Amino acid sequence: MSTATQGPLVGWSSMLDQVDHAVDAAWVAVGRGDLGEASRAIDELHHSAALPPLPPELSGRARDVLERLRALDAELEAARVDVWRELQVTQRLAPSERSVPRFIDQTS
Repeated sequence: MSTATQGPLVGWSSMLDQVDHAVDAAWVAVGRGDLGEASRAIDELHHSAALPPLPPELSGRARDVLERLRALDAELEAARVDVWRELQVTQRLAPSERSVPRFIDQTS
């Protein structure tokens, strides 16, 4: 492998490692129910516009990392929708003039 080829491989490998690590950290946060931390893990990625085109040797790995990132994005969006729905229910059940205990059945 030539030095010219090694540079892009090293740069892209490092970037894919960073994204992979951020996705792992985000999934752990999702598992704990901490959507904010999950979003921050991805937001903290440092994007490098200086990377050359992706070397063909890394296309499979890049595709795998992208699929993991897409799955995470779908999970975060579904979780955000769930939280939004819970907030809507909570707001509808907000105490009125006459406060009565209310319960939300989360099993359905």
